Amino acid sequence: MWPPKGPMLKPDLQIGRYRVLQPIGRGKPDGLFTVVDVDGRHFAMRSPIADLDDSGSAITDRFLPDALALKQVMHLNLVPLFEVFVTEKGYLCMVMERVNGRTLRAAIDEGNLGPRGALIIARQILDGAAHAHDAGRIHRALQPSRVLLVAMEGWELVKVADFGLNTLREDAVIEFGNDALTGSVRKVTAAYMAPEQVKQRSVDQRTDLYAIGTLIFEMLTGRPPYLDSDPQNVMNLQVSGRLPNLDDVAPGAPWITGPIKELLNRSLAKEREERFQNAQQMIQAVERAFASLQHLPKE
Repeated sequence: MWPPKGPMLKPDLQIGRYRVLQPIGRGKPDGLFTVVDVDGRHFAMRSPIADLDDSGSAITDRFLPDALALKQVMHLNLVPLFEVFVTEKGYLCMVMERVNGRTLRAAIDEGNLGPRGALIIARQILDGAAHAHDAGRIHRALQPSRVLLVAMEGWELVKVADFGLNTLREDAVIEFGNDALTGSVRKVTAAYMAPEQVKQRSVDQRTDLYAIGTLIFEMLTGRPPYLDSDPQNVMNLQVSGRLPNLDDVAPGAPWITGPIKELLNRSLAKEREERFQNAQQMIQAVERAFASLQHLPKE
């Protein structure tokens, strides 16, 4: 069987001009690792497709062109992919920017975003998504752990990670009949799944916009729209549950305005035809929502 099964990336491993240092995040075997090149520069590396029951040439022939195409999707609000190559053993490796910042998950848990800050972050996520969508790339798994916040002078720059990698996963599942993608790029968490994903139907850019709507809801309220300890129940609510009323979730919150409600109600509509049809439409709604907060004191 080729390539051999087992973790590809591990500390102290030398891969071409890169030496693997340590895992990023939870440290799953073939997840994201910090690497250093021969010039001492630090990057992040992922070997996203592993344990394929096929030959190394199949990996190269099928997935390398798709991965190389992702290098062309460059935007300020997307984590850039710098290099893609296949090792002698047939492993696909992707080298990307090592982003030094906190995740949106950490920011939400810290509870210090504020309504204006939440919309500023949402606008940047949408800017990156608009560029990727124009290039024909769908994320499919947007969630707080995929959004990185880099501290700047008085604000935070958003970097969205993993745009397009879940397409590789879906293709691998279809062609090889197993979950061929490992590490942190996995199926989207139930709390951020669009109804069409739960129903296992086709996805498009409106699927990403639903996930972004969920992120906005959580940034504003501290919780995603649908809560349950059982992920299956959450998925059922994504399909048929009623969107919680903001006045019930955050009673008396001064940031609850008509444009805020309109933004969330439309982005989280069950039917794709009722959502924003593209990121630019949703950006306009975010701008209206931001303008509706003029009555609030500065954060």
